[in-house]
Amino acid sequence: MKKMFTLASLLIILGGLILTMTACASGWNFKSLSNEKSKETTSFITEDFNKIDISTYTADITILHSEDGTCK
Repeated sequence: MKKMFTLASLLIILGGLILTMTACASGWNFKSLSNEKSKETTSFITEDFNKIDISTYTADITILHSEDGTCK
């Protein structure tokens, strides 16, 4: 029982350290961790292409078929 209490205490301390390090990495600005800055962008492609290369700071990218058959 004492080992379980010690393990639980260590896990709580570890969780607190991870929270503190995350807060320090974001400059204690927790709004920067949310998706409030997200916006929708549509790009029109007028030339033939073989591949798409995207550079961004987000992982939330969706590539869809256009409804009218054009590349956009």
